[in-house]
Amino acid sequence: MSKKSSALAAAGILAAAVVLSGFSIYKDSHQKNSTDGTITLRMAQTSSQTGAIGQAMDHFADRIYEETGGKYKIETYHNGQLGAEIDTIEGCQMGTIDIAVVNQSTIGNFISDFQALDIPYLITSTDQADAVFLGDI
Repeated sequence: MSKKSSALAAAGILAAAVVLSGFSIYKDSHQKNSTDGTITLRMAQTSSQTGAIGQAMDHFADRIYEETGGKYKIETYHNGQLGAEIDTIEGCQMGTIDIAVVNQSTIGNFISDFQALDIPYLITSTDQADAVFLGDI
């Protein structure tokens, strides 16, 4: 997989994670608020920490911490530490996980509009993928 394709895949997956975070972002049942006001969120995925997705997650967590001046901290969990993809989505629904990074095919079980992305040959080039995932569509 080319570097551009890997970056595009990681961006798409992180975008889906942000969508999924809406399942539980307003549920503060487990968020750890420290005495200095830092809010800690959990972000989970099932693949390797050293892969493109794992590296993108760790970079995302670092950027959130930096850009918020340390107000938000994201703990990243890799290799299925918090369960399979279905488990992490359900964890978001229950409020035990804040952000789940999963494949769009798994999201389709919960948000039917995502099933359209699984149509074979729907996207035939990286330019078309850029237009769909990074554009106004």
